[in-house]
Amino acid sequence: MNFSAYSAEQLQAARAYAASIEQNLIASLQSGETQCRDPQSWIAELEAAVKDILSGASDSNFTIRQRMHYFLTGECVLVVPRTVV
Repeated sequence: MNFSAYSAEQLQAARAYAASIEQNLIASLQSGETQCRDPQSWIAELEAAVKDILSGASDSNFTIRQRMHYFLTGECVLVVPRTVV
C-alpha cells in the first residue's frame, strides 16, 4: 500500500473516509442507538482516534491504511494471503 502516487487532497479524502466509521459510531452513541456502560469515555476515545486519523498520525496503522487503500483503489487488501487448496 504505497500512497506516494496520490495527492495531498486525495490522501486527506481517504483519511476522512477512514475516520467515517468512528464518526458514525460517535453519532450512534450520542443518539442512543448504540449503548454501552460508559458512552462518554468511549466517545472521547473515538474522538481522539478521529483526530489522529484526520491528522495523518494513524497512517501507519494497518486498519487505517487498509481503509484508505480501499477508498483510493476499490481493492480490499488481504490480511492473510490466499492459499490454493
